Amino acid sequence: MLDNTIRREFRDVPADVGPISWWSWRPGIKPLNALLLGCPLTIFALLMILLGLITLVAGIEDSSSAPLLVPGTVISRSTGTTTSAPQLTIHLRRTAGFPSTVALAVPAIVAQHVPINATVTLMYSQRLHFAYALEYAGHPYILPGVSAAGNPVGL
Repeated sequence: MLDNTIRREFRDVPADVGPISWWSWRPGIKPLNALLLGCPLTIFALLMILLGLITLVAGIEDSSSAPLLVPGTVISRSTGTTTSAPQLTIHLRRTAGFPSTVALAVPAIVAQHVPINATVTLMYSQRLHFAYALEYAGHPYILPGVSAAGNPVGL
C-alpha cells in the first residue's frame, strides 16, 4: 500500500521540461521595457518639477518687487460676449522684452471708461512679465484673473 501511494505521487508530478525564466510568470511589462519607459518619464517629471520651482521662486520675488510700468496707447476695443470679457488692444511704447501690441481682457467698467487713443500704463511683473493691472487717468484697475502675487495655472 505504501508503494502505491509513492507511485501515485510521482505520476501526479509534472515532468521537468527545463529551466523556467523567473519573469515568465510575472504579468505586466518586462523589466527592460519598464526601464526604457520609466527613465525618460522620470527625467521629464524632474524637469517639470524644476520648472515649477523656478516659477515659484520668480513669483515670490515678483510679489515683493515694484512693478514695471510700461506706457501704451489703446488702439481698439472689443465688447465682451456672455462667455468672454471685453478686451482692449494696446500698443506699447517701450517694447524691450515685451510684445509691441497686447490684447488684455479687462473688466466691463474699464472697457466703457477708457477711450480709443487714450494713454494708459500697464503694470507688469518684474521677472515673469505678465500684466496684472492697467492705470488710466490715475486710477489703477486690476485685470481679471491675475494679481501682483502671480497667476497660478488653471485659476
